[in-house]
Amino acid sequence: MRTVPALVVCEHCDGVYRRRAPGMREMARRAQCSAVLYLASQLDVDRWLVLTVAAAIVFVIANVCPVIRISLQGLHSETTLWQSAAVLAHGAVAPIALATAVMIVVAPLLQIALLGWVLAFARAGLSGSASPTIAARSLSSFATARRICRASRR
Repeated sequence: MRTVPALVVCEHCDGVYRRRAPGMREMARRAQCSAVLYLASQLDVDRWLVLTVAAAIVFVIANVCPVIRISLQGLHSETTLWQSAAVLAHGAVAPIALATAVMIVVAPLLQIALLGWVLAFARAGLSGSASPTIAARSLSSFATARRICRASRR
C-alpha cells in the first residue's frame, strides 16, 4: 500500500482531494457532503512550550511529594515514587523495580526534557533570535541523531 500525504480522502463520499495547509483554527470541509476532511492544529510552538514547562513542573511535584501515606494508631509512613522503586529493589522483585523506575520516572523525564529541547530550538528558530552558530550546531547534532536512529532500525 502506498501512502500519499499530499492527498486526503473523504470518509463519507470517498472523494480524493489535495491537502492544503490550513490556517490556525481552520477546518477543511467537503462542499458536497459537508464532511470535515481535516482540522488545523490549535497549538503553535509557544503553546506547546508552555504545556511542556507545565508538565515539567507537575513532574517535579509528583516526584518530590509523597504519593502514599499510611496512618495507623497515630503512626504514619509516607513514600515518594523514587522511594517505592527503591524498596522494590531490595526484595526478590528487583527486575520489577528497574522497570518501575524507568516507567514512572526516567521515561517521562526524558520525554519532557527532549520535547522541551526541541520546542526551545524551534521557538528560537521561529523568532530569528538564535545565532547562526547555535542553529548550525543544533542542526548538526539533530542530523547526527537522525543517522543514529536510522542505523538502529536496520
